Parts: sequence; C-alpha cells; structure tokens
Amino acid sequence: MSPEPRAGRSVHRSGREGSWTTTTFTRRSLLALAATALAAPLLRAVPAAAGDDALVFLVIGDWGDPAHASDLRRVARGMARTAEKLAPAFVVSVGDNFYPGGVRDTDDPLWREMFEDMFDAAALGCPWYPVLGNHDHKGNPEAEILYSASSRRWRMPARYYRHTATTPQGAALELFFLDTNALVRLNEFQKWVRYPQTLREQVRWLEEGLKTSPANWKVVVGHHPLHSGGFHGGEATLQKILEPLLVRYRVQAYINGHDHHLERIERDGVNYVTCGSGSEARPVPTSRDGHFLAARLGFASILIGERMEIRFHDADGAVLHRAYVHRR
Repeated sequence: MSPEPRAGRSVHRSGREGSWTTTTFTRRSLLALAATALAAPLLRAVPAAAGDDALVFLVIGDWGDPAHASDLRRVARGMARTAEKLAPAFVVSVGDNFYPGGVRDTDDPLWREMFEDMFDAAALGCPWYPVLGNHDHKGNPEAEILYSASSRRWRMPARYYRHTATTPQGAALELFFLDTNALVRLNEFQKWVRYPQTLREQVRWLEEGLKTSPANWKVVVGHHPLHSGGFHGGEATLQKILEPLLVRYRVQAYINGHDHHLERIERDGVNYVTCGSGSEARPVPTSRDGHFLAARLGFASILIGERMEIRFHDADGAVLHRAYVHRR
C-alpha cells in the first residue's frame, strides 16, 4: 500500500501559463508508520521526522543514465527506504533527468526504463517536481512538460514554475523552479539549448515571485550551481544574476545538480545544496568554503517544521550529513 503524503495543502502555479492546481493531502497515521517499521526490520535505519511535525520532500539529480542503471537502482532503493520512514509529500528532481540526450517524445522508452520502472516503490508514488538540465535540453525538453498530462507523478507545468505547500504547523513553503539553461552563458553545453523565454523574462518572474511571496520558507531550484567545489564549479553568471535576489528576499536554500556529488555551502544566510549524484559520483577536491562535500552516490531529504533540516543520504539511505536552518 502506498504511504500517504504528510498532511497539508499543496499548490503549484506555472510561470508560463499562470494556472493553479490544488491537491489536498491526508495525514498518514502513526499506526501505519509503526506497521511499516515492523514489517521491514532489515532496512537501514534512517532517522525519521518527529511525528507529524515536518513537511518532507526528497531531492535527486542527474540520474536517468542507462549507462549507470545499476548505481541508479541502488539509489532508488535507498530513496524508497527513506521514503517509507519519512513519507515525503513530493520529490524534487534537479535536472539531467535523462541521458545522454534527454527524451525524444512522451513515448520514449526511457520514461519506462529510467523513471516508471526504476522508481516503482509505493513509497515514491508521490508527485515529482523536476527542472530541466543541459542533457534534457539536448533532446526534446517540451516532451518532459507534456508528459505531465499522462503521468500520475510527473508534474512539470512549464519550463519554470512555482509550487506551494503547507507545513503541519501551518507555515507556507514556496519553491521556485527555474530553467537555468536559459540563464547560463559560455556553457559548454549551450549549443544544445533551444528555449523560447528570454533571460530577462525569467529573472523578472523570479524576482516578482520572491518579492510578493508571503511564504515563511522560500527555496529556489535550478540545475546549475551558483557555488560548487565540483568538476563544473559555480556559474559566474548565475552568481551575478541570482545571488543578490536570494539574499535580498531571504531565500533559505538554493538546490541544484549538474556537479555529480553532494555538497552544502552556506553564504549570507543562503544554503547552496548540490545533489547531483543520482547515478554517478565524480571525484571532488577539498572544498574550502563548503560545510559538507562528498563524492558519493546519493540524494537528499529536506524536513521543514519549526526549522528546516537538510540531510544528505548515501545510496543506501544512511545519513551522511545534516544541517539546521532557521527562518530568516
């Protein structure tokens, strides 16, 4: 039986169309949580949220690579174990959803092979909110938007959009999902990008949204990192365009992929979370300004209650690092 999402109200609005979709979630009972724990005594322990005191979502990035299917399968199993413990309301995918060149259309076999069958655990049956990575742009990015119409989980209403959820305490969380491929310059993959929106249009949309959002918690999601100790490193253009907005409007976290490792860097009150090792982990040098850096396969979980807790998990679900963030 699929675990119910945590109690709360979830809303998303498309940046392109401005339409709203609302879903009302039911609270998963404590008895169901206890039954799940008893039925799976051999699962690796993952510290759970304190009762129903947190809204939870998982994060995975750079994952849909058939060449690394065995590693992704291990990560998917680790995510499922964690989801059984935490009952996430949704999953965030930070791009490069399909390799090596995105998907051809909504009937591409990669949908079944790398998504539907790979993440088939009941605990991962919650909504997935993705962004586009550079490899997604190499294929048909519009197909990833259109797939939302036929999928019970995949929710990508536009190339950039926003999603709102409510914590058990009644606080609002708003996530802003960007297509950073339209914002980066001098990128080695830029030749693949075909996007209809201008850079200024998307930045204006983001600034207006952050400025007017009444949410207690604000999170921005994009594929490319602003700050990273990995192979690609931080994008100078994004630092110039986005960082002032994140600081000015008190965003608690910017979550990205692109670099294939796990990392957290905190600057001026913003946590920069790199989670790009869904199917491949690359070596990384020692980070001078990072609070956590690991060349490990894995994913992240974000728990939001009275405070935000950021957890990094290895491929099997074990917690590697956790950090606490207070409202700003």
